[in-house]
Amino acid sequence: MNLSQVDFDALTLADLQAQVYTTEPIRGTRDETNELPPGSVIGVLTDEGNHAKIQVLTYGYDLEIRFVTYRG
Repeated sequence: MNLSQVDFDALTLADLQAQVYTTEPIRGTRDETNELPPGSVIGVLTDEGNHAKIQVLTYGYDLEIRFVTYRG
């Protein structure tokens, strides 16, 4: 789930648990339709029911991210 430009550090497990997740892909193209510009935050729900938050730091040939994973 693309949460767009939210405060990565302030985003909590409870915030992630309150989201409605889909299997819709997030567009990561190199044009104006790119949904992963630097600063974007993505919420993830794994098949095991765990959550993660990912922030795009740089977008390009080498994607740079930071992430935090949560159990439960």
